[in-house]
Amino acid sequence: MVTAKLLGHLIKTDTTSVLKYVCVTASVLNIRTAPKASSARAKERSSIEMGAVLRVYAEKDNWYKISHSMEHWVSGRFTQEVKRATVNTTVLNVRTGPGTHFPKTSSVLKDEEIFVHEESNDWCKIGLDDKWVSKSYLTF
Repeated sequence: MVTAKLLGHLIKTDTTSVLKYVCVTASVLNIRTAPKASSARAKERSSIEMGAVLRVYAEKDNWYKISHSMEHWVSGRFTQEVKRATVNTTVLNVRTGPGTHFPKTSSVLKDEEIFVHEESNDWCKIGLDDKWVSKSYLTF
């Protein structure tokens, strides 16, 4: 069990059976009841929007099971793998590019959970847009 601060809220998540994390890259991603495009859409969950981060519990033929207890599947074609990290400093500046010479746009606080989309010279991109933080202040 991991306790993390996500967007200012303490949450507890069971990460013991998570294979990986992925970010949705399509504008809208449908959830299916089995790992194939012809499967019915899951009625109990709505579609997922671009930028959402999903836990993956199983994989089959480039389809990802995103529920631990239900048959909820998404196509891997419309996702990008990301790494989960936790901020390990009091305040971490978010910048528009990978370096201290880029303008600061915001900050994240100690123990906040973030997801890394890309790495460049000890800097980590933490969103689909240009948001970068120093890798040295993250714990993976």
